Amino acid sequence: MDGMREVRARFGRARAAFVLLLAVTWWVLSGGGPGSWIVGVPAIAVATAWSVRHAAGPGRLPQPFAFIRFAAYFLRESLRSGIYVAGLAVRPGARPEPHFVLYDLRLPPGPARWTFLNTVSLLPGTLSVAIADEALSVHRISAGPDHDADLHECERRVAGLFGIDAVAEHTGSAPDA
Repeated sequence: MDGMREVRARFGRARAAFVLLLAVTWWVLSGGGPGSWIVGVPAIAVATAWSVRHAAGPGRLPQPFAFIRFAAYFLRESLRSGIYVAGLAVRPGARPEPHFVLYDLRLPPGPARWTFLNTVSLLPGTLSVAIADEALSVHRISAGPDHDADLHECERRVAGLFGIDAVAEHTGSAPDA
């Protein structure tokens, strides 16, 4: 019985931290305007209800301090890849080489995997297209020397966000067209 009480307490603390994180994020994005809370409070309530309903268990909620590290990673990668994509658009002679790659997923099905898929789509130059047989089809704007290294790093960061043991070393994947 004490174990169940501890699980409930941990889940409650994680939920409170999640609500606080959403509120701070809303406050920063809205500039702290009091009128913005008319939309912010219902948005936070819906996001919290959705996360509780779709969480695969208490260990599957994002870890609050890991979120800060993940946000820093996401901002850095957004800036880096945004500059790269902009360079492709304005640099004379630069040509995008759009193509698809298959990436073997290591994250378990559930919130962590969905976060990874959405993160890949939000980063400039990549788009999650489909999942088949535990592999993600990713559309890329251009090829690099190791086109999977950034995907593996992103997946590793998402694993850390959810407190999942580091995903296995990626062995590579072949382009799909």
